[in-house]
This record gives sequence, structure tokens and C-alpha cells, in this order.
Amino acid sequence: IHAFSYSAGRRSIFSRAVFKNRWLLGAFGSAMALQLAVIYVPAFQRIFNTAGLSATEWGVVMLAAMIPTVIIDVGKRMGRA
Repeated sequence: IHAFSYSAGRRSIFSRAVFKNRWLLGAFGSAMALQLAVIYVPAFQRIFNTAGLSATEWGVVMLAAMIPTVIIDVGKRMGRA
């Protein structure tokens, strides 16, 4: 998620233009798929010693991932003022 903040330049991450970078979207999607596989596929769980996450745990992960993104976006808006 953090990479989208930097690829947006001066634009907000919440603008549609951020999601036009197909390479970044592909890299993000691939990374998410691999991460989910390591967390939820039983064979990978044994190899990497992982366990599935609850909805609450996913909420914490998403919140933690969004904090730097929001801070950067607020900084961009303050820079334009």
C-alpha cells in the first residue's frame, strides 16, 4: 500500500490516477497472493510456521498498513495549501 503513496507523486492515493500503473498493480496483486498463500495454504503454513488470521487480526494489519499512507497523504495536502 505504501508504494502507491509514492507512485502518486503529488496526487492523493485516493485519486483514480494512482491505479493506472499496471506494473505496480500486478506487483501488489502478486505479493498479496503469495502472502495469502503462506498464511492459509496448509503446506506453506508448515514450511513457514504460520497460522491463519482472524477478522480482528486482519483489521489490525490493515489499520497498521494504512497509517503511513494516511500520514503521507495528509502531508501532500498540507504541502499544497
